[in-house]
Amino acid sequence: MQNWFVTLSLVANAVLIGWAGWVTSPNKTETGHMAATAYLWQTLRFDVFHVNPPLVRAVSGLPVAVCRPRYDWEYYSSRPQDRSEWRLGTAFVGANSPGMVRWCFALARWSLIPLLLVGGYFGYRLSCEMYSDSAAYVFLGLWCFSPALLAWGSTICPDAVAGAMGLIAVYTYRQWFHKPNCTRAGIAGVCLGLLPLTKLTWIIAFGLWPLIWCVWALPIYFTKADKRCLPMPPFRQVAIILFLALYTLNMGYLCDGTFRPLGKYVFNSHLFSGHEVRNNETSPAVTNRFSETWLRAIPIPFPADFVQGIDTQRYDFERGLPSYLRGQWADHGWWYYYLYACLVKVPLGTLCLVALAIGGTIFGRGYSAPWRDEMVVLAPFVLLFVFVSSQTGFSAHSRYILPALPLALVWASKSGRVFELRPLTGKRLMMAAFVVLALAWSIVSSLAVYPHSLSYFNELAVVLPTSADASYPTPMGKIDKRSLSTMISAGPRNGPRHLLGSNIDGGQDLFYFEDWYESHPEARPIKVAYFGGYPLRRSKIDSIGYPPNGLIKEQSGDKADTTTIGPLPGWYAASVNEIYGRAQQYRYFLNFQPVATAGYSIHIYHITLDDANRVRKKLGLAELGEETE
Repeated sequence: MQNWFVTLSLVANAVLIGWAGWVTSPNKTETGHMAATAYLWQTLRFDVFHVNPPLVRAVSGLPVAVCRPRYDWEYYSSRPQDRSEWRLGTAFVGANSPGMVRWCFALARWSLIPLLLVGGYFGYRLSCEMYSDSAAYVFLGLWCFSPALLAWGSTICPDAVAGAMGLIAVYTYRQWFHKPNCTRAGIAGVCLGLLPLTKLTWIIAFGLWPLIWCVWALPIYFTKADKRCLPMPPFRQVAIILFLALYTLNMGYLCDGTFRPLGKYVFNSHLFSGHEVRNNETSPAVTNRFSETWLRAIPIPFPADFVQGIDTQRYDFERGLPSYLRGQWADHGWWYYYLYACLVKVPLGTLCLVALAIGGTIFGRGYSAPWRDEMVVLAPFVLLFVFVSSQTGFSAHSRYILPALPLALVWASKSGRVFELRPLTGKRLMMAAFVVLALAWSIVSSLAVYPHSLSYFNELAVVLPTSADASYPTPMGKIDKRSLSTMISAGPRNGPRHLLGSNIDGGQDLFYFEDWYESHPEARPIKVAYFGGYPLRRSKIDSIGYPPNGLIKEQSGDKADTTTIGPLPGWYAASVNEIYGRAQQYRYFLNFQPVATAGYSIHIYHITLDDANRVRKKLGLAELGEETE
């Protein structure tokens, strides 16, 4: 029975990811990843999109290569600061038919599902061995139906795979601690080496794993009592783990540039170049602060593109990028950004289980595993979360903490131990019922939004206050016979008040917009403000241009013809990232009720003359005559 439940849960997870991988269009980041994937398989080089390691694109690129698409390398640049993956991604889409592009992305996405399933299985095993069978079932429910993992697991972005690999690496490392031998050390070392091959941020594991060994092993070394209970994991096997991890990392890059002297690199970031980086700088001064020091001769035991990727990622954080939080734009990020993102994007049922796990750890008995086991799970989660939060140059993508999220789900699953604690008192029965309800709440709220999981926001997004600049000027609709769908969509509809960018709108709903457009021939002509990496001209949408600019009279000058700006009658579609954009040229759309939406990220409007004049009057613009309609 247990095996059947695990199998069915993982099969359901694979089906959900697979279907979302087909029906959602490529998001803005994926086009760059596809360019890097095609480039890797064409050249066996790693310098395109080098801020992301090659493991995911090596796997996802195989079915793309089998499809034999056309390639266009005209915009390739070997300079790291040029970030040519974006132009190459657009060129890839332009060089192939829409049908070929859709199949390439779908097959690439599906090829990553086995990695996610293996990660889910090892997460299940980790929870089962640390806590109990019941806890493992709770983990499966949280993992298989997590909106974040469904959203990013159905893309070729590496974040969900990095989370799955984190579970595998932690599981194998813990196994080695309990039964240390060279075989287990070798497996743990290879798994550790695969971590930074999925995501650069996992490089912290190379320092964290030895630190965990120190905390685990030193008390055993100095305490005779512990020696009778636990084996002493030898330090020489730690060395084997680190050596194999470093070897695996280098082999993932085919040892390209390994042991290049430090002085031979050309850096962009202030940390490595010594050049002062300015906000929104586009042409960095490429130098090397070590080239004139004795350090220049030191060989770096990492692949060259891995080192260059760390430098480029650091440069992005140093120069700062526009960031949005709770209705406010800034040229920097916030240290609490990811905490807030978890607050509004993690299902409330999951947050309740986390709260219950905290309470059980502090006040309860029988919920926690031995402290060493919990350290192996919690230390990578906490350090990765703190490390990502400390990079405050910009805050735009909550997916940056996704590699750490599965470890938190394992730890939260300890709440499931309540089903196995004895005696079964009334208090424990209430807690057991609470766990069931919280888990069901988490699953149902996620599936209610699926397959638009990328736009998921929980119920707190409806009630948490934001600045007036982020609020809808008019109510979003009355509760009517469609009240259930209205309540289900309340979180995503209020999401833009809190977070933008890839947290809600990456251009993933273009296929849904195409379906709506083809089924509504009356919506002609239409003007579209679309946010995404897939070129709108390659879609089925026949847009005649952008919606009119919404700059008000004072911003346009006294002599400006105000009848050509602001709301005008007609059909329009706008992505929420455009509506809430920093320039505010489309903010006036918040005064209208959309007649339809494509997913939760594209709003479709039919503005009549009366509606346009109502809003124009509110904005201080000249009203339009009937001849304008």
